[in-house]
Order: sequence, then structure tokens, then C-alpha cells
Amino acid sequence: MISRKLFKGTVSLILAAALILPLGQSNFNTLSTVYADDYEDAKKAKEEAEKKKAEAEERLAELNKSAEDTQNAIEELDNEIIEYSSTIRELQDEENQLKTQISITELKLQNAYILEKNQYASMKQRIAYAYENGDVNYIEALMAIEDFSTMTNQAEYVDKVSSYDQEQLKKLVSIKKDIADGEAKMQEKMQSIKDVKAENEANQAALQVLQDGKKEKMAEVEGLIVDVNGQIVEYEEDIEESKAMMASIEAEAEARRQKAIEAARSSQESSDSGSSYTPIISGNGIIGVWPSVDTEISSYYGSRNTGIPGASTDHKGIDIAAYYGTNVFASGDGYVARIDSSYYRGLFIVISHGDGICTLYQHLSGVAVSEGDNVAAGQVIGYIGDSGNCYGAHLHFEVWVNEDPVDPLGYVSY
Repeated sequence: MISRKLFKGTVSLILAAALILPLGQSNFNTLSTVYADDYEDAKKAKEEAEKKKAEAEERLAELNKSAEDTQNAIEELDNEIIEYSSTIRELQDEENQLKTQISITELKLQNAYILEKNQYASMKQRIAYAYENGDVNYIEALMAIEDFSTMTNQAEYVDKVSSYDQEQLKKLVSIKKDIADGEAKMQEKMQSIKDVKAENEANQAALQVLQDGKKEKMAEVEGLIVDVNGQIVEYEEDIEESKAMMASIEAEAEARRQKAIEAARSSQESSDSGSSYTPIISGNGIIGVWPSVDTEISSYYGSRNTGIPGASTDHKGIDIAAYYGTNVFASGDGYVARIDSSYYRGLFIVISHGDGICTLYQHLSGVAVSEGDNVAAGQVIGYIGDSGNCYGAHLHFEVWVNEDPVDPLGYVSY
């Protein structure tokens, strides 16, 4: 859609052209439409950049939410890992205390063994005394006992053992049993602590692996956030560039309108003073010459998919693949209505052929004619290039009939 300002400028330009180009008014209108086409391309590029920027901002919001969720998860895992670390430290302290207690118990047990040994020594002395004094029954009773723990359980020997030895042995057996039972319980508790500690360490290790994964995801998300922020900056630059291009096209159209008005006034003054005015020869409306020595068409007229940012998906011409610097030919007789350059078209030439027919040649590397020159069909007018918004050298060729682009293949052939 042409802006109101540009539309008014175009109308004024057409009115002025009617005074100075009586034989080529339709062609001049088509020339004005080329300005509007550039403007529409810039506008579409701006809208596309704005759309992509909005999509990027939406993606950025999603990434920021993901980063926030991931950070929260990392903090929760940190807290759980800290809790496990605290529990493991407590279990380690308890394990160390048990080790100390077990060490003390083993010392007590060793003392009990020493007491047992001393008891043996005392009993040996009594045995020797009994033997020396002929107390055979006492000796036989002692020799028949296999261990001290069963001594008091054998009733037939109870009355043959002195009450002193009996009390000492009972005490010794009780001490040894208590010590052994205590050590067994501590060893059992030690094993339980080790099992719980191992379980906590395994859980902590699993959480650590999970947290490492979350941190990797966080780093990935942060990288994507940086990338998307960079894309947004690029889209903003594209938007500003498109705005500048639109303003430049409007300014150029306005400048040409003013130039046309001045020319019209000058022409009118010359006419009023009796001077003669010779209109520009505009051709006979016939075209048909293929505009290049090359014949390969890389992109046809109409709808297309393009990977070039800002390139039109509604292709108004055909692209002819060609080598950089090769000749470009006028498709028919006419005059050079415009030689100009823009961001999208690059360096281009517009030729008016009369009867509302114009041809446009863009992405040129150079020109061989000047604005206002009359040209003949097949004449070299410029050279293949890659200027403007394109990838690689080629010729973009358009045909306009009464201000509307048409398929060039309906008018020219190779």
C-alpha cells in the first residue's frame, strides 16, 4: 500500500508529466510506479523484520522463563545436596565416635583377657598347692572342666571348688560376656551407620549428576539468550534501515516531483513565448530482444521462496544467470527514462518503449547509456553485476504494461 504522502507525490508527478511528456505519459506513470515498488519492498522488509523481532522477543521470553525455572531447580538441588552433606557429616561424626568406643571396648576386652590370664596363674598356684598337699578331688574337678564358662553349670563339681575361685570365675565370665555383647552391638550399629552413610552418599552423587545436567542446560539456555538478543538487535537495525530506505524513496520521489513541476513550468513558459518544444521519442511499443547473451533462467516470474532477507516472494520479473560484466541489451527501441540505484534493486535502468510498455534491468555493475538517451533494440545499455539485495551476479529483468508488471516471457524469447 502506497502511503498518502507518496500517493499525493505520485499524482502530482503524473500531472506534471502530462505537460512535458505528451507521448509517454503512461511510461512516466510506470516509472513512478517503480518508485512505489521500491517503497513497497522496503515496507515489506520492515514489516518482515518487525514480525521476526516480535517472534524473537517471544522466544526470548520463553528462554528467560526456562532460565529462571532452571536456576530455581539448581538452587533446590543445591539445598538438597547441602542437606545430604550435613547428614553425611553427622553420620561420619557418629561413625568416628563409635570407632573410638570400639577401640576402648577392645582395650577393655584385652584387660579382661589379662584378668583371665592372671586368674589362670592364681589357679595354677592353687592347683600346685593342692597337688603338693594331696587334695586329689579338687585337682580332678579342675582338670575335668573344659572352659570357665561351664564350670558353674556342672553341679557335681560346685561343692569341690572354693567359693573364692567360683566368685572370681563368675565375675570374669560376666565381664567378658558384657564386653563381647557390647562390641557386637557397636559393630552392628557401625554397619548400620555405614549403610545409611553409603545410601546418603549415593543420593548425593545422583543429585550432583542431576545438578550438573541442569547447569549444562542453563549454560545452553544462556547461550541461546545471547543469540536471540543479538538477533533482536539485528532486526532492529533492519527495521531502522528499512525506515531510512522508505524515507529516502519518499524524498527521492518528492525531489523528482518538484523537478517535473519545474520542468513543466519551464516548458509552459517556453510555449507561451512561442518557443518550440520537442517531446522525447518513446518508441513504438514493440519489444522482443532477449536482454542477455545468457539464456539460463534461475528464477521465474511470480510467487517463489527465497532465502535472501528482504527479497520479494512475489517476483515481478525473471532472473537470468550470467557472468559478471557481460553485456545487457535493450529489449526494444525506446528512451532511457531512469538510471538509478537502490538498496534492493542495486544499479538499474528503466527504458520506456511507448504504448505503456517499460522494461527494467537491475543488479547492474555499470551502465553504457545516460538518462534521456534514445536506444535501439539490441543496443548495449549496461553490464551484468550483483549490486543491491542479491546473491551472485545475474540480471533481474522486468516488463511493465500500463503500470503493471507482467511475465517477461510473454514478450521476449531467446
